[in-house]
Parts: sequence; C-alpha cells; structure tokens
Amino acid sequence: MTYKWRATFGFDYPLLDQPISIGDIRIYPAPPELDLEPHAIHYYEFETSGVNRDSQEEVRKKYLFRLEKLAELSVLVPYYTEVAFHSIVLIDSGDKEGFPPSGINVTFDGKPYNPPGQSPKKFREQLTQAAQSFVEIQTLKDEIQEPISRALRWMYRGNDYRLSPDDQLIYRWIAFNSLYSLFNTLESQDRGERSSVRALENHFRSSVGPIERGAQQLAAGGLKLDRGKDLDVSDDLQQSIANRDDRITQLSLECVYAARCSLFHGAERPVLHVPNSILSVSAAYLDLYLKSVIPAFVLYCKQYS
Repeated sequence: MTYKWRATFGFDYPLLDQPISIGDIRIYPAPPELDLEPHAIHYYEFETSGVNRDSQEEVRKKYLFRLEKLAELSVLVPYYTEVAFHSIVLIDSGDKEGFPPSGINVTFDGKPYNPPGQSPKKFREQLTQAAQSFVEIQTLKDEIQEPISRALRWMYRGNDYRLSPDDQLIYRWIAFNSLYSLFNTLESQDRGERSSVRALENHFRSSVGPIERGAQQLAAGGLKLDRGKDLDVSDDLQQSIANRDDRITQLSLECVYAARCSLFHGAERPVLHVPNSILSVSAAYLDLYLKSVIPAFVLYCKQYS
C-alpha cells in the first residue's frame, strides 16, 4: 500500500501567463479561484509507504526540502518574493484522504513588485535563462553546490532595480567572493583577495574571453589602491586597453575591487573616494563577468563531484 501526497506552493511571481518548466520544477499561472494572488503555483507529488509517525516525518522532510529548492529558485530573477503560501494533503490512500502531517501548513507573506514595462514573455525568458545554472548545479556535491547557489542568489538579488549602486556592487561582490573562495578551496590554495581575483580570471580567461563593455569607464575612474604593487589600477587598465592585450578583463576586475574597497575593505584600502557613477559601472561590469564565468565554473566543478 502506498500513500500519495500533493504539496502546493504558491508564489507572488508577477506576469506569469502560461506554464514554465525549469528542470523538474513546473510553475503554473494561479487558477482563477485564487483571484490572481499568488500569481503562480507549483505542485509537487510524492509517495510514502505509510502514514504512521515515521512516515509523517519522511513527508515533512521531502516537503521542506522542496520548499528550500523553490526558495532558492525564487531569487533567480530581479523581481522575486519568497513562497507566499504552501500546504500539503493526502490525495490517494485508499480509505483515507486529506490527512496532513502536523506542523507543516505554514504561511509566508510575500511582497511582490512589478518592474516597469515588463512583459510576460520577457519574464519567462529571463526566468528560464537565470535558472540554467541552478538546474546544472543539482548534480554537484553539497559542499560545492552551496557556494555556487549562494553566488547565484546574491548575483540575481543585485538585479533589483530599486537598489542603489553601492548595494548592487556589494551584492554582486558577495556572489564573486563565493566563487573565488570555492575556487581556492578546490585548488588547495590560500590566497588574498586580490590574488584570488587574478587566479580565478586567469583560469577561466579562455572560456570567458575579454569583456570590454564598461572597461573604458573604469580606466577613466581614477581607481587606486594603497598597498602592494600596481597601485594605480585605472592607469594599468588604460594601458592594457591601448595595447589591446589579454589582461583587460583582469585589470577591469581589479578596478572593481578598488571600487569595492571604498565600501568595505580587507587587506587594502582605496586612495580616493569613489563616486556613484563609478560604483554603478563597477557593479554592471561585475554582473557581466559573473554571468559569463558561472557556466564555465559549474563545468569546472563537475570534476570534483
């Protein structure tokens, strides 16, 4: 005898007008009886061999594990909320039905918002594109999957159009930090931040290629550091651009690092105050790099799983 359960998870995703599949997760527009709140629904069905106390604990674990995955997925677009509500019911048990394990039905309060000018088609495209790396990392070991998942979450949180330039840069640097820290661990290296940035960029340079968009603004930004060698990072980048060499991306990331140090610093401090215009360029450049390097980074990590 098997018992079949259906968990229902409701989201406040705006503008979802048709079903969309992301890996084994399928999200549907909300049915009319919900009066469009929440805006999307995910159903998750699974079976257990009983309904006793041990089986209820098994149901609870499966249910909450799915909720955790959906909560991760909900941040892979620049406009997101947590799961707005969720519930579970026994749908096939012979002589029993509607039997929920105790302590599972919980309600969360989502806070949706609609970015201006967004269309349902564009929303679906962005959600699908953003979720590709999320789907890819599901086969990795937990100790590798979690830092990459963290990087994805913070990277896409940084796309919230309501954030200030410094917040965007901080969010994306947290994502970047997750990647180069994991890279150091996998390579069994103990590096400082600046050398970590260089090592990561060197390793994935052939996969990412040069990223020139925004480099000229960083080169003109007067970004400097006050410790170590090559302190005038903007000037170094300007020379690299003039020479058309292969260090444009690396030196641009060092400029981003100098801008980040104006917000919070570790081993090095910036010499100059960094205006919001340069913080904005730095955040945008780091976003471009993260979206370019993460697919190659996930592929690299598969050799360790």
